[in-house]
Formats: sequence, structure tokens, C-alpha cells
Amino acid sequence: MSVKSVFNGRKHEYKCGIRGAETKGAARSEKSINKRNRRIAVSAAILFVLCTGFCVRSVSGDSLTAVFAGTPTGDFLDKVTGVFQSVSVFSKDKEPVVIIDAGHGGIDGGAVSASGISEKDINLGISKFIEDILKDYDIDVVMTREEDKGLYTGVKNDGTEQMEIEGKRSIRSLKAEDLHARRDMADSLGADAFVSIHLNSYKADRSAFGAQTFYTTSCSEDVGELSRNLAERIQGFLLSDIDNGNDRTALKKNDVVIMKNAGCPTVIVECGFLSNASEAELLSSEDYQRTLAFAVSRGILSYLGIDEKSVSEEEESSSGMKIVVSD
Repeated sequence: MSVKSVFNGRKHEYKCGIRGAETKGAARSEKSINKRNRRIAVSAAILFVLCTGFCVRSVSGDSLTAVFAGTPTGDFLDKVTGVFQSVSVFSKDKEPVVIIDAGHGGIDGGAVSASGISEKDINLGISKFIEDILKDYDIDVVMTREEDKGLYTGVKNDGTEQMEIEGKRSIRSLKAEDLHARRDMADSLGADAFVSIHLNSYKADRSAFGAQTFYTTSCSEDVGELSRNLAERIQGFLLSDIDNGNDRTALKKNDVVIMKNAGCPTVIVECGFLSNASEAELLSSEDYQRTLAFAVSRGILSYLGIDEKSVSEEEESSSGMKIVVSD
């Protein structure tokens, strides 16, 4: 079932301001019924292992990986495998921590369409929708920004005007500080995933369109493999949920600050091209931003091994949307 159906029809409110690590730490310390249920699920999985000949090895302090080593067959094997699929990637001691990074902000507007649409505003809109969806799944969602501000010092107000920059700091130095602050936030929180939302632009060919996900390999082998896995899952849902002829695949990208020496699984999602007039118009629509957010959220849930919430077929069919992008 689609996350889209669960999300439709609800009233959504967003809070402004970057959350501090202290607040998030307090939230993670709360004991909940869902946590107990997850521990029960893990215990049941281990019981299956002991009874059926599966071998288990620890990939990290918080995850389990199952390797088949026995001879069970038929429906019983399918049930055992299903258990491991549902618990293959989640923390045993805490809720998953996912950082959603709305790219650019403040003095850095990012790409701009021919009609003057700013990337930073669309990035924030999509990111807020993703936050709203993931919060329904006992995921600890951290936003790098929740308003039109950058993560830098040495500016007055929000720094969107040149006269608000204090001293002789360049815009380039402010952008560098901003990017390092975002990456440091992911490392300091020990995030399970860092998903940065952006928009593309390619003025040499204004017919170029379509969302594409990038992952880092400028990191440890384990983090690089998890980043690739996350990117491919998100890309798969971007293609299936937005039926517009896009055939792009997830690719590695290491030439930006947040990708270099990443300490946690890190991806960038380029949600479309502002240089394409038709796609730029779609991207400025809240309905399309929600559609993108659903696809990205489904990829994150799949990566974490969390099942989507079920809704009736009637609700799902009434909320379906087919998106078409043309020149």
C-alpha cells in the first residue's frame, strides 16, 4: 500500500527552528511500546535461527544480517525469511535517526528557474513533507533547517542580503561553513541516514528532466555500501511512483562537502530540473512536492526495513496521481 494514502487528508503543522541535539537525545531515551514490540520481533527472529539452521552475524552494533545455512523449505522457509526482511535494518536500542537536509537556504538560494522559482524554497517544502510522513513511523527525524536560514555564523537576521553579512566574510566562506555544519550534525548524532534534498539545473539542455539520487563512496566500505543501498531504494520509488519516462539510475558522487568522509549513510536526491520549464512548474506545486516526498519516504522506509502502513484500496485509488513531464 502507498504511503501517499496514509498521508492524504491530514492537517499538517510545521515548527520552525533547528532542533538541538539535546532535545533529540531526550526523545530517543523515551521507552515506548513500539520499542518493546521490536525487541520481541528480534527475539522471535533469533528463535527461528536456532530452530532452522540460519546463521546470524552482527554487521554493526545495531543491526543484524541473516545468512542461510540450513535446509528448511516451502512455506516455513518463506515465513522465516519474511521475519528477517522485516528486521534486517533497525536499531535494537533506539529509534532510527534520519536527518532530512533541505539544501541551501538563507543567503544561498541555489538554482533558479527562468520564472524566478528558487531552489531553496522547494527543497524546504519537500523536506517538511518527508518529515511529516516519517514521524508516523517511530523514526527520530532531525531537520537541518526548518526555515529560510543557513547554518553559518557572522550574519545579521537570516543573511539573505549582502549588507547583513558581518565583517569581510565572503558568501563562499559562509556556504562552506554551512555545508560542514550539516555534515557534522549527521556525524555527531550517529544518524542511520542523511538525506539531502536538492534540485537540478542544466541550461545547456532544457529538455533534461527527472529525479536522480546520488550516494557517497568517500567513506568507509560499510557506509558506502549502505549509502548505495539507500540511494537505489529511493531511486526505485522515484521511478515507480512518478511515471514520467525517467530512466535515471542512482550514481556515486563525491565532489561535494557533505559526501566527503561521510560518517553515516549519505545520499543527495536531486528532485528534478528547474531548467526544464514544465518540471519547474510541477516542482512549485505542493501536490507534486508531496508526491516526491512520498517516493523518498518509501525508499527510506524500505532501507530501514520498516513496513508501510496499510490503508483501504478505496483510499489508495482515490489518492493516486500520475505525473507527466514534457518539454
